[in-house]
Amino acid sequence: MAYLREGDKLVVYKLDRLARSTFDLHKIVKELHDGGIALVLIKEQIDFSSPAGRLMFTMLGHPLLAPGVHLSA
Repeated sequence: MAYLREGDKLVVYKLDRLARSTFDLHKIVKELHDGGIALVLIKEQIDFSSPAGRLMFTMLGHPLLAPGVHLSA
C-alpha cells in the first residue's frame, strides 16, 4: 500500500484478502480514505468511493469477514 497515491483505487477481489478482523479493516479503510485512495471490492461489489459503498461497508463489514459466523438475535 506504500505505492498508492491520492486519487488511486485499490482493487481487491475479496474482503478477507485485505483484512482478517473488523478492527484491521476499519484501520485500513481509514488510512486509505485519509490518503485520498478509493477501495473497490470485486466479489462484494462495493466501491468505497461512493456514499452507497461506504454505507454497505458499515452494514456488511463484520459478516463479510466471517462468512461462517451467523449473528443471532
